[in-house]
Amino acid sequence: MEDRLNALKDKLGVQWNELAQLIGISVPMLGFLRRGERNPSPKVLLSIKTLEDSDSSTTTSTKSEVQHWKARAQAAEARAAVAEEKLKLVNEALSFILQGTAKLKEACDLMLRYKTPETVCGIVSQIGRDGETSRTLTLAELRNTKVDMFTTVFVGNSQTKEIQNHMVTPRGYRYE
Repeated sequence: MEDRLNALKDKLGVQWNELAQLIGISVPMLGFLRRGERNPSPKVLLSIKTLEDSDSSTTTSTKSEVQHWKARAQAAEARAAVAEEKLKLVNEALSFILQGTAKLKEACDLMLRYKTPETVCGIVSQIGRDGETSRTLTLAELRNTKVDMFTTVFVGNSQTKEIQNHMVTPRGYRYE
């Protein structure tokens, strides 16, 4: 299988991750197949055979399609990076300008230009004092939330999720 996959990769002129995408499998699964640690399913064998049997015009078309999707993915990543940078600036500005509910509404309106209304947020009031409270909410809900000088506001990024009423931004650890 390794020789067959190497030949197919060379024929198509693609990287391993692109070949996995064309076959319809994950990159780790492609690695297992290459090393002979797993056997391909009939569907995967059919995909490989179809790619092997393609003529040069189909191969050129496939290369073009891969390049097209690669360019789209890079553009999406660039847009996401810009949005994250803007969020960092907004968060820094929030720490200086947030002076009650009116300013929070303005800050939320600014963030809603770059973030979805479903972005996970959190607020904590009276941190370290009697009566400490916290809750998670969406950016849209945060916009209309009453806060005071004893309230800390947290705005998640595009990866932040709500798990058991807590804000969690995955960083490679497992949740059980």
